[in-house]
Amino acid sequence: MKHLLVCSALVFSTLTSAKKLEEVPEIATEKHSVNHVLMEQQSVVDPITMSTVGGWILSGAKSAIVNGVKSFIKDALFGSGGPDYVLLHEQSLQQIENIVREVVLTSDVEDAKSELLSFQDMMEYYNASAQDDSPDLSILPLLINYATSLKNHRAYRDSYNDNAYLLTGSYSLAAALTIAVFVEKELQGEIDHAYVVAIANSLHQKLTELGSQANSYISRNIQLRYPTGRCDDIIIRKDGVEKSEVNNDVAMKSLIELQPKDDASFGYTRGSCTYIVYDRISGRNYFFHIADMGRNLASRLSMRKRNQLVQQYKDQIKGKEYNQIVNQLDNM
Repeated sequence: MKHLLVCSALVFSTLTSAKKLEEVPEIATEKHSVNHVLMEQQSVVDPITMSTVGGWILSGAKSAIVNGVKSFIKDALFGSGGPDYVLLHEQSLQQIENIVREVVLTSDVEDAKSELLSFQDMMEYYNASAQDDSPDLSILPLLINYATSLKNHRAYRDSYNDNAYLLTGSYSLAAALTIAVFVEKELQGEIDHAYVVAIANSLHQKLTELGSQANSYISRNIQLRYPTGRCDDIIIRKDGVEKSEVNNDVAMKSLIELQPKDDASFGYTRGSCTYIVYDRISGRNYFFHIADMGRNLASRLSMRKRNQLVQQYKDQIKGKEYNQIVNQLDNM
């Protein structure tokens, strides 16, 4: 098995401050609290992913054109010691399948993976032959065939695969490898740069379509429900003491008398007077009760949680470097 060029590990930093944690109200959610929302300050060094490598390849391809190198695929990115594209591809799609609870690794995706494996092997052969600056150009047409077959694979067509958008990250890698081959062909004097630009524009259009479909899928399944009840004078419970956001003593006394004391029947405050973030991708829901933290804090934290989930799923399905790759294809 190949070794990745860069060793990556998850590194967690300590929380910078734990000041008065007992005063931060808890959110009643599945394994979630206000502490988590406010104090999530772990620093993570991201592992190498498909989109990471895709960004590297496109950056290198652009540089190779500008500098007029003799061979781009001679680069270590494509050698036997470089990233294992097939392994990264498998790991990423398996992670997505586990997250979205959908079948991602279909027989068609397995077929595409087999093509990627053959493509990778052929890249290594060409890379080895190019080390003495005399690449075996007889391999180049085969690489073009593999690249064309992979980028046009039926697994990426929404007319054939209803879940094609879940392969957005996979297509990013396929697009980058395709550009690598056509840039190599340009560097060998077999095509002009305009042809490479045309290929890049086609890949850009397809990747943008898949990304847009992925965004729609995420937006449909991550939703924030606002309070539906009359919550302006709701009692805020804190440290076992009931306090009201209103100044009217009569109104406060009235609400205290009417409000049930046990959480199981806390229908008024914990039902209609709750911000709820529905995560239908993972099947989790997050509750932000006005009775626990007040309207303003509940509103801010629920919106923050929704935005965090949306960005998290975009990074996982499309890849963190998705926007970078789209821009690179658009400026090839």
